[in-house]
Amino acid sequence: MFDLSEIDSVDTANKGAPLQLRDVRGALIYRDKEPVAITLLGSDSDTFREVSRANVSRRIANKDRSGIDFEASEREQIELMVACTTGWSNVKDKEGKTIPFTAANAKSLYEAYPAVREQVESFVMDRANFVTPLSMS
Repeated sequence: MFDLSEIDSVDTANKGAPLQLRDVRGALIYRDKEPVAITLLGSDSDTFREVSRANVSRRIANKDRSGIDFEASEREQIELMVACTTGWSNVKDKEGKTIPFTAANAKSLYEAYPAVREQVESFVMDRANFVTPLSMS
């Protein structure tokens, strides 16, 4: 019998899940033998949906503008990913100093490193990251 809990990602999306970052070759990244990870809310989370609605409402309110504003769209996507970021571990700067998690630091990270932002976006949008693993009973 089909159990809806097998496709329910809302609760877990609201709790968040860790993404272990990979380098551009696909290898998992570690610092001091510990994974570099970012904790993220999923696309079914209340936060994701609220920020997305606000972005759409803003676009509708500005509908009289002609054309597509790529920079505004990119800013909105970064804002959305920052809102979905709840923490991280072992994120360090080029000198090896730990970068404390703050929304401002997450924004700076996503602006400066498109490869990180792309991993974050992909992880947030993949519901499989936010479902409880099935038991094999």
